[in-house]
Amino acid sequence: GGVCTASKTISVTVVGQDTIKPCITVASIQTEFSGLKDVDPKNIQAFIQVIQSSYNQMLAFFKQIGPADGLAEPAQTDQFVQANTVSLLSSWIATLTSLLQQSTQYATLIVALVDILTELIEHIGCFQTPDAGTNTSKLPMIDPLNRLQVFCRSLAAMLNSSTLTATQKSQLTAASAQITRLKTDLNTEIARLNSSNEKTTKPLYLALLQKVLQMLQG
Repeated sequence: GGVCTASKTISVTVVGQDTIKPCITVASIQTEFSGLKDVDPKNIQAFIQVIQSSYNQMLAFFKQIGPADGLAEPAQTDQFVQANTVSLLSSWIATLTSLLQQSTQYATLIVALVDILTELIEHIGCFQTPDAGTNTSKLPMIDPLNRLQVFCRSLAAMLNSSTLTATQKSQLTAASAQITRLKTDLNTEIARLNSSNEKTTKPLYLALLQKVLQMLQG
């Protein structure tokens, strides 16, 4: 009767059921990457020039993994492996960390881009059955997440620094929406894992995410 229909309707919206795996899509990550130019239109061209080599790699990478959402897990895993995803993620996050440590000028764009890369890590941690926090996974996210910890530690140290100039303060303040979004994305993935049986099947991936969030909160 009507009660059964209602319960079916409700069950679809319950997050964390083992049958529902709401992984962030590659398509939505690609859309955010394409929208980077709208995050800080004034500085985007200069920013791209500074990270030109990495940026060119990202353009090629996102083009290569375009159809990933439509693939089954083994095929999607192979596509990410062939795209050299693990080492590229580590390299890009290290480059952006180094740039932030040198200057706060591009803080808004740096954090926005790191958030996009974090979502990519989370997509990979979500769609593959093995724990992405182990080296037995074909796509281990240990090194990218460790580098993300370093980035978040650097960012938190800057935010808490007592020696910032007025310009540095304003540049970091301008990035506050992106920083909040990064925290939200980390919290959302941690909550997704905790609300499903993945907290027991992916404990190391979960622990790494929690460490990243801890660093960001300073």
